[in-house]
Amino acid sequence: MEEASSSVSAFAGLLVFLYITNNINRLFELILIFIILTIVDIIMEFIRWHRFSYTIENGHLQIQSGLFNRQHRTIPLDRIQQVDIIQDGLSSVFGLAIVRCETAGTKVESEIELRYVGKDQANSIRKRLGETTSTATANSDPTVLYQASPRSLALRSLTTLHSKYVLLGLVTIVIGLSELLSSSLDRISVPSVMVGGPVIIADGILVVGIILVIAWSVGAVVTMFKYYDLTVTWADKTLRSSGGLLYDFTTEIPLEKVQMMRISANLLHRVFGYAELTVASAGIAEHKPWPFRKPLIPLDTRSTIETVARQILEYRDGSLQRPPKRMRRRYIIRYAMAICIITAVSCIGGLLWSGYISLFCAWPLVFLPVGPVLAHLTYRSRGIELQNDTLVLRRGVVRQHTYVVPIERVQTVTLSQSVFQRRLSLATVSIDTAAPFLSVRLRAVDFDAQTIESIYQDIKQMTVDTT
Repeated sequence: MEEASSSVSAFAGLLVFLYITNNINRLFELILIFIILTIVDIIMEFIRWHRFSYTIENGHLQIQSGLFNRQHRTIPLDRIQQVDIIQDGLSSVFGLAIVRCETAGTKVESEIELRYVGKDQANSIRKRLGETTSTATANSDPTVLYQASPRSLALRSLTTLHSKYVLLGLVTIVIGLSELLSSSLDRISVPSVMVGGPVIIADGILVVGIILVIAWSVGAVVTMFKYYDLTVTWADKTLRSSGGLLYDFTTEIPLEKVQMMRISANLLHRVFGYAELTVASAGIAEHKPWPFRKPLIPLDTRSTIETVARQILEYRDGSLQRPPKRMRRRYIIRYAMAICIITAVSCIGGLLWSGYISLFCAWPLVFLPVGPVLAHLTYRSRGIELQNDTLVLRRGVVRQHTYVVPIERVQTVTLSQSVFQRRLSLATVSIDTAAPFLSVRLRAVDFDAQTIESIYQDIKQMTVDTT
């Protein structure tokens, strides 16, 4: 559904642009291109289906795929970290679904897709895979951990940038502008009912605004559909989430496969006490522009998020240790140096352009007092604590993240000190897990050197004990 909504967003944006610029006669060409691309996509999907087969036997999932370059993959079932069943609007009409699995493989080869599977067959496959991905043998009734409310989904839709769709809107604007510039400018004017005159800068801003609003609105509607009736349950040591309207999904992650949790909130969410929760298993296909990684809970009150999170992994958030106050000096100097460099570039540009340096060239110095404020916000946004067998790390000023990482999931731990850090007795500790999409070398930067050394030694010893 997301791919279809992206196409609809781009098509609607181009249609609006063509209408406003009186180029509606190009609509036939646009529709023709859209139809051709759709036919090509259908043909390619048919070829993929015809040349794709799989079997599940002897504890392995075997896949054969490819038209000219045939590929045979064998995946041990106990290496599968997460199982998703996806059913968008079109496939639900035909009773089909996609079974998507994540393994602890490479960034490109970690994702497995079984497409064009019947819904009943998809559920059967999920159960067979679940028998091997979880060590639990009980068959207890599921416990509901969370049920999304319409209010929380509406807030998620209205307070999110929907950058994917906004970017598509910007691409639409660029394509439309290229068409506009290649046309005869005297033929292009805004309809008289709107402005009654030729296209001017204000009208161009209006066109851009309309397209971006359309793109953002599509993203908001898709978000509502994607998380509609979201339910998170817990049974047999397995986390299960399901929901969706026109885009049904079911995701299962065994507890022993959970690599980390992340609680995130932007500035607006923090002001009103809201956050989102993401749970990561090992492996994620990162070769896609927008990887398939949905939050477990897209948005709700901070207290609700923390209650659900503590039922998955035990941790405390209020007692994190902050960096020493002396770290602020480093960031004040860093921000001041950046502003001075920008000022120097501005002065050199003014000298080359006009032959002299005016007072206006020093405009970046106006932002010099902002440095101490940013340094203090950076200081307040960071925290770290090693709690029993769990590491809790908080970072981020504009968008703040709190990571909860079981020590037994840590793959590598690194302690480092730069020349400037040694002067202030600061240090950095970095950890890697098998969930690269969320961790990406998770780092606690500019904390007290003795504190970091102690955490580093404890993590190293605990990882040795677990192995």
